Amino acid sequence: MRHMTTVFLMLFVLAGCGHKVHLTHMPTGTTAEGRVPFSLGYNGDMNVNIEGVEYTGRWVVVAGGSAGVGFFDGSAGTGTSLAMGSQPGNGKALLRSKNGDCLKCIFQYSTWSSSGMGTCTDDEGREWEMMVD
Repeated sequence: MRHMTTVFLMLFVLAGCGHKVHLTHMPTGTTAEGRVPFSLGYNGDMNVNIEGVEYTGRWVVVAGGSAGVGFFDGSAGTGTSLAMGSQPGNGKALLRSKNGDCLKCIFQYSTWSSSGMGTCTDDEGREWEMMVD
């Protein structure tokens, strides 16, 4: 029972956490911010506010990964090694404002570092540099 309480407490604490999204329009230096609420999976909700316009929608990441097995034979005997790692995954977010404007973001996201980077493009064709932390 004590372990269950610890698990629920950890989930409760993590539920308040999430990621911050930082956007910068490089030619002008205009910045925008957003939030990605905590999610246990590789998808969830996202919102970004650009110049007073709130964009909301969904994001998804196709997680990358790698695994390897090695065998060795040394003076101490034989052995086996297993290594697993995570490569950044490709992500996409499709967001809309209440007036129908769209914001499309394409990014790389690392589950190990819980961070990402990419670009977002709005309906006016403006491209925003994106960082997720």
